[in-house]
Amino acid sequence: MAGSAAHSPTGGVPDFETIFQQYGRRVYGLVQRLVGAATAEDATQEVWIAVYRALPRYRGEARLSTWLFSLTARQCSKWRRRQRAEAEELSDELPAPDPPPEARLLTAELASRVRGAIDALPEHQRVAVHLRLVEGCSYAEVAAILAIPVGTVRSRLHHGTARLAAQLAPYLAPTPLHDADQPVATAQRQSA
Repeated sequence: MAGSAAHSPTGGVPDFETIFQQYGRRVYGLVQRLVGAATAEDATQEVWIAVYRALPRYRGEARLSTWLFSLTARQCSKWRRRQRAEAEELSDELPAPDPPPEARLLTAELASRVRGAIDALPEHQRVAVHLRLVEGCSYAEVAAILAIPVGTVRSRLHHGTARLAAQLAPYLAPTPLHDADQPVATAQRQSA
């Protein structure tokens, strides 16, 4: 079965190993975006444990990817709550951590700015943007994963991408219609 998770020989429950092979990188990418690079590996392990435990209850009512990303988002939400609670307890005791190796290796300024802009989005917009633009989920899949109406998904994506555009505008190439040194409104007034 190329392109879809294989099912076990005994029935409709997908095989865990096949799911892990097919979705491992995508799940890790989503976890990294939701909890941060510094703790993504630990959180991803917890996600896969939860997937293993929940797999017998998978009924096939939604696409496997929708079910998997939904479970991942819920586990990451639990992870963040637990991390915040632990951080509040230890905030006075620990020095600031060194940046993760991934952050040190990231040298391209635009890539850094894009990641920073996405990370700066409010959580509800960041998750919707990641699922739609990075994971390629449809609006309906994002809605199912987040358990919200499709209209709410569209709103979150609209506001999230508008914020990204505003934050990244200084790093985008000017269009031929505008002088790179002038704001758009000034360029338009001068051409009239």
